[in-house]
Amino acid sequence: MREIHELKRYALKLFYIGDNYYGFQIQLEKDTIQRRIIDALKKANLFDDMKYADFGYSGRTDRFVHSLGQVIAFNTDKNIIIPQINSYLPIDIKFYGWAEVSLDFRPRYQAKYREYKYITYDDGLDIEAMRKGAKEFQGKHNFKLLSKGPHPDNTIREIYNIEINKLDEKLICITVKGQSFLHEMVRRIVNVLLDIGRNNLGSVQIKDYFNPELFSKLKIQAAPIKSGGDLILYHCEYDLKFEYDRYTVNKIKEIIEERLKSNFIETSTNNLFYDYFNQIK
Repeated sequence: MREIHELKRYALKLFYIGDNYYGFQIQLEKDTIQRRIIDALKKANLFDDMKYADFGYSGRTDRFVHSLGQVIAFNTDKNIIIPQINSYLPIDIKFYGWAEVSLDFRPRYQAKYREYKYITYDDGLDIEAMRKGAKEFQGKHNFKLLSKGPHPDNTIREIYNIEINKLDEKLICITVKGQSFLHEMVRRIVNVLLDIGRNNLGSVQIKDYFNPELFSKLKIQAAPIKSGGDLILYHCEYDLKFEYDRYTVNKIKEIIEERLKSNFIETSTNNLFYDYFNQIK
């Protein structure tokens, strides 16, 4: 039986590409991020009992959602060696930073804010209209209509800021920052903003989406991911000073470089296809 005075608690920063997994949280007979990292932590002999480990995380992400800012926490009486843990993880999931924290640290409840980034095509969007609409989301509102159930008792959330920036001629990035979010809340906010940019909102006012009495009348779909857009849990802010493993950071950069090469080749091939058929009169 391990004594409580032997325990240390660590917060670890986690990078992952969500394409090959059924979201973060463990699901029965599904390959998920959480399942993979718990298996790796156990193989690294950091803990073998989940109750003893008191495992926690910043938040759940859905299938196809990526992360640069997910933070997990657990108890152990061993030393943390990031490359050792990563040796038990696939190439698209890697820990890269750590901080020793108090035994009562809870990443889900102690985040000062969370920041998501959604990248999508600019298909003639009215960016200025979107920026104007984004300001109406700032502050505390009831986001029941702009989230997926089942809902908690309290659906009031606060949005600190929303920024919309062009990455190039074809792509935009929508950054949403808030203390916490309901399920699919970010993607549904994004979809409203895209409707504004395409002049598809009609007679509906943004303030109508904050009225839970209209729950049965107003429906908004979540903005697409995988095809049509990418969502990234970009950052979770804590009163912590993380240390970074430079070896792992360089390895992640190599992984990203390979993705860039692959995507560039695929994009170039598709452009060739398009140009070929475009020349047929």
